[in-house]
Amino acid sequence: MRNGIGTPAVLLVALLLIASCSEAAPAPPQSSTATETPQRGGQLVLGGPADISTLQPVLGFDNISASVYTLIYATLLETDPATGELRAGLAERFAVTNDGKRVTYTLRTGLLWSDGTPLTGADYKYMVSATARSKKSPNKAVFKDIVGWDDYVAGRTDDLNGVQLLDGGRTIQIDMRRGRCSALRDLGSYPPLSEAQFGAYWDARTRDTTTNIDGAAFNRAPPVASGPFAFAEYKPLDFVRLVRNERYYKGAPLLDGVIFKVFSDQTAQRFAFITGELTNASNIPPADVDDLRKRMGATATDFTIKGTAFTYLGLNAHSPNAPWLADKRVRQALWYGLDIETMLKPIYLGLAHRVFAYTPQESWAYDGTGLERYDFDPKRARSLLESAGATMGADGLYRWRDGRAMTMRIEVGNNMGARVTFVQAMQAQYRDIGIKADIAVEPFPALLARNNAHESGVDGYVVTSGGDPEVTDAYEFFHSSQQDTNAQNFWFTDPELDRALDAGLFGPDCSAVARRAAFHRMDRIVNEAAPVLFLYAGDTISFRSSKLVAPPPLPFGTRYDIEKWWLRAP
Repeated sequence: MRNGIGTPAVLLVALLLIASCSEAAPAPPQSSTATETPQRGGQLVLGGPADISTLQPVLGFDNISASVYTLIYATLLETDPATGELRAGLAERFAVTNDGKRVTYTLRTGLLWSDGTPLTGADYKYMVSATARSKKSPNKAVFKDIVGWDDYVAGRTDDLNGVQLLDGGRTIQIDMRRGRCSALRDLGSYPPLSEAQFGAYWDARTRDTTTNIDGAAFNRAPPVASGPFAFAEYKPLDFVRLVRNERYYKGAPLLDGVIFKVFSDQTAQRFAFITGELTNASNIPPADVDDLRKRMGATATDFTIKGTAFTYLGLNAHSPNAPWLADKRVRQALWYGLDIETMLKPIYLGLAHRVFAYTPQESWAYDGTGLERYDFDPKRARSLLESAGATMGADGLYRWRDGRAMTMRIEVGNNMGARVTFVQAMQAQYRDIGIKADIAVEPFPALLARNNAHESGVDGYVVTSGGDPEVTDAYEFFHSSQQDTNAQNFWFTDPELDRALDAGLFGPDCSAVARRAAFHRMDRIVNEAAPVLFLYAGDTISFRSSKLVAPPPLPFGTRYDIEKWWLRAP
């Protein structure tokens, strides 16, 4: 899953909302009793730690934005919240050839946008074309192997001929120049865009590559919806308001709408839930759980999602301020210098666990064999620093080969209090091994934007991310071809790592055994080279008002079947 930082497959992560490949602790089902009749009306009010960056899936790279636009735009396929298997969405049938080079989606009949215009395969093709010509989209890796992609991107043609529309636009046939093991899931996890509406701003049938959808005003105010709710109003740094889509293909929602409110921090969000302003409070800090239970009593239900999204320290190997980060031994020393277990206990109260690799430990693809655990070992950390050429100064700080004191700036977003506390604890531990770490707490969107721009002045940064090897997340996170387009800023490449990532995504052997072996090679390379230091995965604790009648969270989703949710009358 993506996180804090989002990689190109952030849309799928948000569709799992936001618990992909996780396990939900048992929670009392909040379903109506036999004597209750579902009520129509009311607003579901949700809160978040930051403002949206966009409501345009073509440009989306963060989970905050995706949590909103996934209610506006429906995708071709969905993930079954109980099993994780693919199931029909806008497409009622879907298939892929044995070689993974042709994917076919057949849309349901009678699909409509919220304004009553037909939704067809042409709208999906428009979305892919918009992604191809965009200068800002982080989603290109998902589609770049479509036949004719390079010619269309370069403007040598005005049509992306690898996407063909059959049966009057009901069937979408996508041809790939090489097989893709996760083609069905990857391509089916993105939504159509209304060509009739958006084409008025940008016409996909052009060879003019200077034009694109990037600057459109409707990127933050979508004019139509295919999902359960339609856009109504956006006030920057305050809220986004959605209203019921009466033409939603699963049936009009019972709720009148959904409001996403922006809060400055978790304390403000928790207070809003206590006072009844919010219907749901997510990402509650572990230290606040017992107090919130006592305050709310029977008026709220809480549930815990086992964490798979990992928090990591990314190290910029190209940093001019800390050139020593380019040395693997220094990066390993920084990992050995952290007593992660000791820090987790008082901060997360047992609601977090260590991670050592990109692949979630709960995943079918995880294999921990041969992974270094980097247990706290300050003596080994100092030995590694000295083997890399560092020498201890009289002030207790190491000097690098050029004589500079080994200092670095670690940046962290201000949106997660527990994460900030963890990073501040890291500072003292690094000082103990002779490294001076200055901690910079800053607005989370600003940190995301700087990473996305690959600013060279970033030395190290702590964010939460995550992924599933079933989609393209790992490829986009680590593959050398993605270094200029992903939202990471650690600049690590390795030919063997590229080969492992290629095998996991493109095969040619797409069997579970072969792909698991490929992902294990990926994890071992990254674990040993330490371009990022995997710190921990924290559980997600959320509370719901007892007024809300909704199904309990399941292992692969927490906000599914939202068209059936309803609110009890006060």
